[in-house]
Amino acid sequence: MVEDRKDPKEQEDSKDGEGEISVEESSDGKFAFLKNKKFLLLIGVGLVLLLGVAIFFYRMGSSDKNPKIAKDMISNEWLGAIYSLEIVINLKTEESEGLKYIEVKIDLELDNDETVMELENKKSKIMDILLVFIGSKRADELNSIAEQNYLKRRIKELVNANLLSGRVVKVYFTKFKISQGTYINPLT
Repeated sequence: MVEDRKDPKEQEDSKDGEGEISVEESSDGKFAFLKNKKFLLLIGVGLVLLLGVAIFFYRMGSSDKNPKIAKDMISNEWLGAIYSLEIVINLKTEESEGLKYIEVKIDLELDNDETVMELENKKSKIMDILLVFIGSKRADELNSIAEQNYLKRRIKELVNANLLSGRVVKVYFTKFKISQGTYINPLT
């Protein structure tokens, strides 16, 4: 019989066992590496991290946590163009309030692209309607969110009343600034 002899240095290395994972079965039938506490801890931490990453990506893709945002994102995919208007106008004021003006940029979300041409053709009429309507407001009437939402609904109604082929679906304020003083039009 041929005896397998190892170099004494190799025998020392194999006895040490540090850093090595053995796949030998122990006497009770379980794998010996499962008895190593460091290895089990490493596996546990890895599983917890994997579970955390999976939950993170699941929640990132979930639209149920904020349905209003998801609904707005979906509606933007289906609706048409945006038409922008910029208005700077003096507001109605009481003598004790001092003079005030508003700078507002209004984005009109439209139901189709053809409505852009119709709005462009009627821009003077639409601007006049909006200038009269917004200019009739006092600054204190425009400071609350409720009043701004009312203003959006009313702008939508006023513009839609003057359109034939398309309609405004939603109104956005991308700039809304009320300032002290009188606005002087640089073109006049």
